[in-house]
Amino acid sequence: MNKIYVMGIGYKPLDKKAREAILNSRIILASSNRLFEIFKEYEEFEKVKDRVKVINDVDETINFLKSKIQNPKSKIIVLLASGDSLFHGIGRRVISEIGRDAVEIFPDLSSIQVAFSRIKEPWDDAFLVSLHGGKRKKLEYAITDLPFLLKTHKKLAILTDKTKTPVVIAKVLASSLIPCQMFVCERLGYADEKITEGTPEEIATLTRQASTKQASHFSNPNVVIIKYAKRIASLTNTGKLYVIGIGPGDPELLTLKAVRILRDVPCICVPKGKEEGSSLALSIVEKTLNLEGKEIISAYFPMKKTKGCKYRSDLDTKWQKTAASILERIEKGMDVAFITLGDPGIYSTFFYLYDRLHKLNPNLDIKIIPGVSSINAAASSAKISLALADERIAILPANYVVHLKETLQQFDTVILMKVHKVFGALLKTLTEMDILARAIYISRAGMEDEKIFKDIMDVKAEDLNYFSMVIVKRG
Repeated sequence: MNKIYVMGIGYKPLDKKAREAILNSRIILASSNRLFEIFKEYEEFEKVKDRVKVINDVDETINFLKSKIQNPKSKIIVLLASGDSLFHGIGRRVISEIGRDAVEIFPDLSSIQVAFSRIKEPWDDAFLVSLHGGKRKKLEYAITDLPFLLKTHKKLAILTDKTKTPVVIAKVLASSLIPCQMFVCERLGYADEKITEGTPEEIATLTRQASTKQASHFSNPNVVIIKYAKRIASLTNTGKLYVIGIGPGDPELLTLKAVRILRDVPCICVPKGKEEGSSLALSIVEKTLNLEGKEIISAYFPMKKTKGCKYRSDLDTKWQKTAASILERIEKGMDVAFITLGDPGIYSTFFYLYDRLHKLNPNLDIKIIPGVSSINAAASSAKISLALADERIAILPANYVVHLKETLQQFDTVILMKVHKVFGALLKTLTEMDILARAIYISRAGMEDEKIFKDIMDVKAEDLNYFSMVIVKRG
């Protein structure tokens, strides 16, 4: 039987395993001309261009894969996908219709991750909305629901389409009179990428002033981020601070941009869970880059709850000193990189420093570089879809297990982070809800000693780890 590799492209170079799959493939299938044009920019294209086939239709793509999968000669078929194919992408459908055993997923960064990194905002508190519909796709929310969703969640990220454009969104929000700021992120990852920031009234006015030839104003596809009643200023300074997501643990998941910046900066700030301990983030980077000659600043971030803890005042003092150390170097004209596991926008230690840095220097220039999160890595290893079409995702700290039932009533996928200390309570809740079969346990996703349990009753005490999560799918 053939093996199908669903490979996300667009934001980072192919890692070693993905490159080998491409070079050893029998067929490389692109489901759109846009993906074909993206793939042409990869260095591997020239070696395999005679094997590339373009099908500009998802149904035809799936039917083509079905016709090839039963070939008795075991060969590789690569399906090129945009970004992370399990985040509102084709990956879920391939797994559903072809079967998990015949499919392997290679995630790239999602456009949502990249968009939030461009505007320097965390996205673990954002509500994700897909307005990217079609004739056969029934969406959970209409564009007229956006004012209500914004009032409720304060921060929205929207996947648009050719009819639900940033212009239409801006007009709906402008008529609602809700104070907010819009960011339209176009052609993310391309040389001509563009971020437009403004109020809904400003975005709509920009479009009305455009010529007839440029009436659409914004290129499609794009991502729209809406933030309630707060504008983010554009800031500059002598030196820059780069906040870099280095992925979940596999050094080959570092992005090309992350590697370039880390190679160039003279100073790296590394988080540590113990003051006298080593840095996991630093050890991952050292497997890829020679850091000889670079200054290393350590920052202490305990792997425990910090709000209201009795040591919080001491931690505040340490974080303030770390912020001051970073700024001292930046004000001397040095660029500094702060490395963080996974993606900086999801429960990142860096944001304990963010407000402190801006209070010390309001003009600080911060660049946030997205990385592959443990959530994406875990879903890919487990070969499950996080979301597709209008499905919704909830990402929760494990102590929210008591709210799991009501959360599953509202969301299609629930991800519980750092479950090691509440695993017993989680098992009890899942048993009471009779949904044990829908839960998957993943420990140390993306690391060499990663463990995946499709039957979480098989998890033993020695399998529990700080870097753990449970993904629960609604039936």
